Formats: sequence, C-alpha cells, structure tokens
Amino acid sequence: MPQVEDCNDGLVSEPTSDAGWQVRLLGGVRLTAPDGADVDPGPAKCQELLGALALSIDRSVSVDGLVDMLWGEEPPRTAPKTLQTYVARLRKTIGRDTIVRVGGAYRLDLPDESIDVRRFRSSLAVGDPDGAIAEWGGVPLAGLDASGLRPMIDGLVEEWLGAVEIVLEREVETDPQGAIGRLTEMTALHPFREGLWALLMQALYAAGRQADALSAYGRARHHLIEELGVEPGPRLRELESRILAQDDELPARPSGGAQGASLPTGTVTFAYAEVEDIAGLWLDHRDDAGAALSRHDQILRSLTDEYGGHEVVSGESFGTAFHRARDGLDWATAVQQAMAEEPNDSPDTTSWPPYSSVRERKIWS
Repeated sequence: MPQVEDCNDGLVSEPTSDAGWQVRLLGGVRLTAPDGADVDPGPAKCQELLGALALSIDRSVSVDGLVDMLWGEEPPRTAPKTLQTYVARLRKTIGRDTIVRVGGAYRLDLPDESIDVRRFRSSLAVGDPDGAIAEWGGVPLAGLDASGLRPMIDGLVEEWLGAVEIVLEREVETDPQGAIGRLTEMTALHPFREGLWALLMQALYAAGRQADALSAYGRARHHLIEELGVEPGPRLRELESRILAQDDELPARPSGGAQGASLPTGTVTFAYAEVEDIAGLWLDHRDDAGAALSRHDQILRSLTDEYGGHEVVSGESFGTAFHRARDGLDWATAVQQAMAEEPNDSPDTTSWPPYSSVRERKIWS
C-alpha cells in the first residue's frame, strides 16, 4: 500500500486574507506570501494537490479526480480521508477562502495573474510567445513524482515548445547564425521534434554551412530510425532535397571571411575546390556523409585563413579569393596534400569515412 505523508506537522496560523498570494508551478512548486516571503507549501503530496488545483483552470475538481491525480491507479484505501488532511494543511497556509469546497469538489480561487501557469497560457492566448517564454521557469512540478498529473505537465511542455519554435523561426529569418546555438541545444534535448531539426537545418544553410545542414538531417534521421523505427517526415525530407539542390528560394549567404573582411581588389585570383558527386555521396552514405563534408569544409577554411584567402562560396563548390596568384596556387597544393593525408582507410576513423568519395576534383585559378 502506498505510503501517505503526514501533513499535520508544522501547521501555521491561518492567514486572514489571500490577496497577493503567488503560486508558481513552472520549475517546481513555490508559494509566495503577500509580503513577498517564500512559504513552505508542505510535503510532496501537498505540493501535488496545489499543482492539481492550479492546473485545473476555472473549474472545480472532484474528490475522486484529485485522488486519481495524486495517487494514480492504485490509491490507498484511506486516500479520500487523507486528501482532507492535505486540503486542511493548504487552507491553513493560504487561507480557507482560497480553496473553495463546491459540493463534492474543490477549486483554487485565485486570480489568473497570481499563478504562473495561467500567465503563461494567457500570453499564448493573445499571441505573445515571447511573454510565454519569459514566464517559463522549467518543467511544471519539477522534483515531484506527480504521475497522475503527467498528461497536464506534458501538455504544458508541448505548448512551451510550440512557443519556442515560433520565436526561433523568427530568429532564423533575421539572424540565422545567432539561432544556431540555441537550436543545437534544443535538438539535443528534444531529438524527436522534427520542427526544431528543420529550423536548425535552415539556420545552418542560411549561414553558408550546407554540409553542416545536411549533417543535421543525418542526425535527425538517425534518432528517428534507431529509437522510433520511422523515417523523417515530408518536411525534413523535402528540406534535405532542397539543400542538396541549393534551391534558390532557400535563404543562404556565404560564410567565413568574405562577410567580415574586405575582399581583394584589382587583379584577383579565384580558386575553387569541388566535391565529386555530392548528391551520390549523400544518397549512398547519408549516415556518414555529413561528418565527412563538415571535415572537408573545416580543412578548406583553415587553409584559406593560413594562405590569406577570402571565402566567397561554400557547399558543393568551395570558392576562395586571393590577392596574389601565388597564394592561390600554394592554397591549391596544400588542399591536395591535406586531403591525401586525411585518414581514409581505418574503420575506426570518424573524420573521413573509408568509402567516402570526397576528394578535390578541380582546383584552378
């Protein structure tokens, strides 16, 4: 039989007014008195009861409903009686008139602005995702078992993720480079949420990192296949195809030195490195191609900096501009040497898959 906590310990004098009380559920259950002092809401089951009432917006919850929320499918025989003890404990903390008895049910009688979850949802209701995110302090009822409240908790997390996607989608449009870090973190925390992967791919491509965008698709596909046994949905598959085709309608810009430094003027030498059959590489070895192409671009960018070049385009064809023809030729020689020295015959290497066809086909100036 489940253990029942005693809520009779440490009872405090009943307050005369509930005005100004603040209930916070996001990131853990907390109570703040009208004078701003933090108040102990009691042991775990008392906190779960407060959470159940606060989450049941504008409605009363029956005793049976509260028992289900607090104990799940196997409540103790004494659960209804014990529930009364929890109610009495909370009433003595925040006021008898705050937890109202309505027939065989209870309702938390506090204004919406006194409960963070209600402020969060109010912001969403008026189309203010930034305001909703500002209210978010973490997973609701964090630190509690609260298995009976799991559907409500999961619903709130889903609403928060939707708000995050809206804000990040806007950031991808205005500052794709700035959105990459947050999206990388969010896809790691929520690897099955394809909308976040799509935004990360778009941000990387818009920042001039085509190979990294395709690598992100490979990671998303790996998670979905290995853990759920499904392929990515139409949105991700279409986005991958558009990135491979370098779709003109996808926003993109060159990355690297060409954006922040002055390009050579006068007589300029351009050098290009092309990847053989990049589409075939992705089709045949999509699980490893992203890592290979990311390493490929890393080598090219490092050598571009070393020889004083300015990156002007990346992707299937990597272009670099030089002040002097000699620098372009030296860059071309160094690229060929670096690619030849890159490990390609060890089954343990992750930097360059042994079957990869990534090699420099043409380099000219």
